[in-house]
Amino acid sequence: MTQVDERLWLRRLALVLLVVGVLYSYVFFASIGRISEWTTHTTFNDWLAEGFRLGQLDLNVRPNELLLQQADPFEHHHRWLWIWDASLYKGRYYNYWGPLPAALIAAGKVLFGVPSTVPIGDHYPGFAFAALTFVCLALLVDELGRKLYRVPLWLSACTVLVVAYAYTLPTLLARLAVYESAILGGQAFLLAGVLLAARTLLAPDGVRDRASLRWVAVGTCWAAAIVCRLSLAPTAALLAIATALASTPRPWTWRALVAPLARLAVPLALAGSLLLVYNRARFDSFFDFGVTKQLSTLPFQTGPQYLLANLYSYFLRPMQTDCRFPFFLPVEAVEEMFPSKFHFADGYMFLGGEPVIGLLYTCPWVALALYGAYDFARAFAKLRGTEARAALGYMDSVRLWAGFSALVISVVGASAVLMMFIATMRYAADFRQGVLLLGALGAFRLHEQARGRGRAQRYAVNAFIIVCATYTFTVGGLLGFDSYYHQFAASNPALYHSLVNEYSFCAAP
Repeated sequence: MTQVDERLWLRRLALVLLVVGVLYSYVFFASIGRISEWTTHTTFNDWLAEGFRLGQLDLNVRPNELLLQQADPFEHHHRWLWIWDASLYKGRYYNYWGPLPAALIAAGKVLFGVPSTVPIGDHYPGFAFAALTFVCLALLVDELGRKLYRVPLWLSACTVLVVAYAYTLPTLLARLAVYESAILGGQAFLLAGVLLAARTLLAPDGVRDRASLRWVAVGTCWAAAIVCRLSLAPTAALLAIATALASTPRPWTWRALVAPLARLAVPLALAGSLLLVYNRARFDSFFDFGVTKQLSTLPFQTGPQYLLANLYSYFLRPMQTDCRFPFFLPVEAVEEMFPSKFHFADGYMFLGGEPVIGLLYTCPWVALALYGAYDFARAFAKLRGTEARAALGYMDSVRLWAGFSALVISVVGASAVLMMFIATMRYAADFRQGVLLLGALGAFRLHEQARGRGRAQRYAVNAFIIVCATYTFTVGGLLGFDSYYHQFAASNPALYHSLVNEYSFCAAP
């Protein structure tokens, strides 16, 4: 075994051990420290899975007959008769979330002979998607760092810990309901496609030349992401175009782009078409996804009038610090979340128990993401001239693809969230992965630039990266102990109070 092979083997072993350790900690968070005993919060996907097994598109749960007898069952004073957040149409309940998690549960039940009487809680697909999201993002940053930037193991390990524990994923793990399952399912398949695309783009020439099926698999992953979360459709479309360009030898021609773009886009088009047919069969309309039929006292609204409040919420909403474990807590009093006299648009709402903390307080990795965005913009701006484009090397084009992909996942993902009538921690997961990936690229680029500088500058850059990473994964992990609705304190008070007593720097009041 050569020295290079030996180092690569050791690097892979270290990465595997780190990933296994993170996944075990995810089990700890998701089980509220009980490991083998998990709490079921919702079973919407299982209800739909059982509907699929019966050959129907509605949930295998019948609405209350008294509700159906009402002149307007959507009136709020009937909410005691509702299944909260189900979509009601023609006397039947439906999901407005994407159907793929339910289809996977149905297939799993058939494959393993699980009886219909055994419910599968939404925390199971939610956990699987959370784990897949982390693993794909960890492998992606290691692949890009190793092959594009030649980063050392310590930097790769720091980045893996950041993508593992940065706010808000540990927080979501403690309350995995159908909402989190849909979001994390979309992110898991989206990142699986990006990882497979990166590995294909960075493969030897002979492998890339025979990569037709790989590109179909990439498009299928992105199609699956859409079937989990429709709002990812613009992101998937932009990624498909950028990946087709990156995989096609220059000079680009429309004829040369047709084949790779078709391999990526056909699964997306097929998934979109099937979703429209699915809607038509359920709601008699191709473009009705069931949101307007939702049984809720929170009417779904979007608009630019909510942009300012959401920008402040996701990036600047403050955080409390305490001398008692877990030391970092969200602000829950509405009057303390925003500056005095902050103007809220009509219809903007706050969910009790689902607070938000700004990323600038929880995730200084954002500073590296900003540098990553700047570095991409600067490299892209240099391509305005014909000569610069002709001189662009293949690896440099892959770097541009990686930066563009990270920007798309973060910016397009945030765009939909920022127009919502409400801010909640789970929505941050729609753009979290893109921000962390962009930060990883920024860190890798800074480290690369520092190699040719003096020792003091190298140490300063490395120290800055380590501080940003350590703060990000430490604070993010600790915030997982005070998650939605205080799950640890409410569901496992003995463990929670023992942690408080053991690790606090001061006595309880």
